[in-house]
Amino acid sequence: MYLGIEVSKATRQACLRNAAGQSKTQVGDNSRPGIALWLAWAVRHGAPAAPGHAVMAAAGVSPEGAASALVAAAVTGSLGNPAHAQAFARGFAGRTTTDGRDGHVRARCGACLQPPAWQPPAPAVRAVPALRARRAAVAQARRRDPKRREQALATATSVRVHPSIDDPIAFLKQERARLPQAINDPSDRHPG
Repeated sequence: MYLGIEVSKATRQACLRNAAGQSKTQVGDNSRPGIALWLAWAVRHGAPAAPGHAVMAAAGVSPEGAASALVAAAVTGSLGNPAHAQAFARGFAGRTTTDGRDGHVRARCGACLQPPAWQPPAPAVRAVPALRARRAAVAQARRRDPKRREQALATATSVRVHPSIDDPIAFLKQERARLPQAINDPSDRHPG
């Protein structure tokens, strides 16, 4: 059995396709509880306890949350290039793919091409982009907060306000020193 999935920010559309080419569709919540409900729906419609293979696009709203939940539920999953699914659809005389049809296309594509299984990256590897984004946010705040301090000193701002400006500046200075070390920390030092 193949499960084609179209993931959006709040919802996901699934198409369960069996070996005979019959399919059932469902629209549901894109959350961990929603994914549990969707797996129960797949079992009610003839899928084994862990449906064969789930195929979803690796674009737009990050599908990693859904893919990780599927892996945790012992479901094999693949993340595919959306352009490949569109080319596959054109090969079967499907002129376009739309959100309503993407699940069908992905399930059929999975059944025909049997894409390789996706494995979630190690926690240390997943942490690096988040740390880099935080480093950029800290850099932006470090440029902004000294201007606030300067403005407070230049105006008749109460001295009781100064700690609420100075404390975050000190924290941001510490974070500016810590984040590059956290980003460059080799992943073999991280558990898991």
